[in-house]
Amino acid sequence: MASSSELSNLPPGLKSLGSTFVLWGRISFWLKVALAVVSSITALFAFFAVSFAGQPTPTNQPLPPGSVPTPPPTGASAVSGVSLFLTICGILLLGMSAYWSFRYIQWGRRLRSSTPGVQPSRASTLAQVKWSLRTDLLGMLLSVIAGQSIVGSVLTKSLLQIGNFYNMLNNAVGPVDILVILVCIHVVTGQFIGLSVSLYLLQRTAQPQKAST
Repeated sequence: MASSSELSNLPPGLKSLGSTFVLWGRISFWLKVALAVVSSITALFAFFAVSFAGQPTPTNQPLPPGSVPTPPPTGASAVSGVSLFLTICGILLLGMSAYWSFRYIQWGRRLRSSTPGVQPSRASTLAQVKWSLRTDLLGMLLSVIAGQSIVGSVLTKSLLQIGNFYNMLNNAVGPVDILVILVCIHVVTGQFIGLSVSLYLLQRTAQPQKAST
């Protein structure tokens, strides 16, 4: 890390840009890590709920003669499983986005360094920010698709419950649906933070730097 005397010899614009990268890189990194951890734990519960959904409960009581066993509910976890898969992909991309935020911290320190050959060029800095933007956009796209899918499934199940007890049993809105929606919201929030920070850093990097006085 550069000392105070070394930082004073840097152009004010470059020194300010490096400090901006470090500050917002730290903020976005820890927010993304927190959201990724919460989303992963919630998705884990939803995964086990989907895995065990529809399995019949064992019983020792024999069925009456001539009765037909009631099939287990099958409609509750089909769409939730697809949505959960897309959401897990979004969580992985959120983790990758957190890595780019960590790179922002290192990038800012390089921008503030006075060592020859350490400071990155503007082109490489812009490329770094653009990669982070692509990651956030892809993660948000997958999370939005997953959210739209699960919300559509919840709406369908809710409509089927009206005046139809059998469909209410087989298409009831369960906790797994709410869990997947919650994960989608967390992931989209993390990607939105990443997009906001990256767009701000992109704007700061693209504008002309102040000359030293």
